[in-house]
Amino acid sequence: WIYFAVLTHLKFLPAGGRWPGWGRRLEMGATAAGYFVMLATFLGVSLLLRSSHSF
Repeated sequence: WIYFAVLTHLKFLPAGGRWPGWGRRLEMGATAAGYFVMLATFLGVSLLLRSSHSF
């Protein structure tokens, strides 16, 4: 969830200066990528590994 916390903080940084603001399209792409990585990790551990770490 640290990835999503960083995305949230970057969303509220003002544009210009040292940290340029990013566009809505890049923000949506980064959020979707994080969601799919988290989903693949959750499903991958549950379906592929048969151990005590399965959810």
